Amino acid sequence: MALTKVLTPFRILIAVICMALSLEIVCYHTLLTRESSLTSADAVVVFHGAKERVEEGYRLVNGGDAPLLVVSPATDKTRERYDAVYGHTGRWEHLVEARATTTFQNALLTARLVREHGLKKILLVTDGCHMPRSYLLLRMMLMDYKVEILPVRTPGTAYAGFPFEWTSRQWKKIYNESVEFWGSLTEMVMYKVRGDLPEKGLKDRGWVQFLRGVLLVEVD
Repeated sequence: MALTKVLTPFRILIAVICMALSLEIVCYHTLLTRESSLTSADAVVVFHGAKERVEEGYRLVNGGDAPLLVVSPATDKTRERYDAVYGHTGRWEHLVEARATTTFQNALLTARLVREHGLKKILLVTDGCHMPRSYLLLRMMLMDYKVEILPVRTPGTAYAGFPFEWTSRQWKKIYNESVEFWGSLTEMVMYKVRGDLPEKGLKDRGWVQFLRGVLLVEVD
């Protein structure tokens, strides 16, 4: 009887984990294979990383797809450099986000700007494998706010509709991103408990670096 009492919560936990993983798989596949939404919007949002993300963001606003651009993060000096490299037509403006150090913080601080400026439709720019985590986190941060988030992948980073067509490199990158997603959720919980962002990102902590070294795979 005692063993049964112990096993019941354990089984429930396993069931919840399996359901969460199944939901993650469905969401990831949908967002990986969804066509980019190239349409006009209130703002273009770029989650900083590879330079191709910033380049695509500038291409969209310079092409007239939105009157506002958010590069998260980017300091005044960084934005000036990007303007010089990628051009600024003068038909759009920057919204400033210079603090984020992780994808969760990208989502959290961008969500604040979306609310502050009353944005109703945004184009979210990042590369293909990073899109599911970026989109889901931003959607969570704006769960109580009505806004349309349209994913735009950087050129050349789309995934085929059938997983068996993905390359081993793509599989590795998606595996890493799925692990990182749970790290971002942990960071979100810690933020809810603390009520503010830490001075250092979660990745800088020793135990996090250890887990990343164990769980993440090397991508060629």
